[in-house]
Amino acid sequence: NICSLQMSGGLSKDGVLPQLQSDILQMTLAQQEEKETTLIGAAAVCAKNLGFNIDAWQTNLKIYKPQISKQEAEYKYARWRKFFDWAIKQNF
Repeated sequence: NICSLQMSGGLSKDGVLPQLQSDILQMTLAQQEEKETTLIGAAAVCAKNLGFNIDAWQTNLKIYKPQISKQEAEYKYARWRKFFDWAIKQNF
């Protein structure tokens, strides 16, 4: 079972989408507070290949926990799914 997820990327930076996802999925989400995670990841791969210990390369995480009930999450997901199904049938 998956207990938590980590997220990154532009849409996750405003806090609205991560909280919505946490609510709907009813699970904890963690987001790197560092904005340049791609750069840090690339540097970590290079450093590790050069023999450096990268265990201490931790960044701060912002944690999102569900703030709505399971029943409300199921209702919101059902509404989103109904809209999604409608939207993919449209010819925009």
